[in-house]
Amino acid sequence: MAKSIPKGIFDRRLQRLTRISSAAFSYGATDEHGYEAVDGRIHNHGWHATIMHLLGLDHKKLTYRYAGRDFGVTDVRGNVLKEILV
Repeated sequence: MAKSIPKGIFDRRLQRLTRISSAAFSYGATDEHGYEAVDGRIHNHGWHATIMHLLGLDHKKLTYRYAGRDFGVTDVRGNVLKEILV
């Protein structure tokens, strides 16, 4: 018997994330072979920061300590891609 997912703020954010990611969506353009992005290139850190933003997490505050230094999950490059958000 499957457990039901509790309703709450996380559920609403997950629904918003699902609505954005499940729709037919493309961002940027590729070369004629579809191998390399030529327009609208984004870094993995930016993509991860955007996903964390949709889940309600602040990627700049989410850090871990290693070797006496606080490391960010998205390092120092991650920026939320506001142009792809609805």
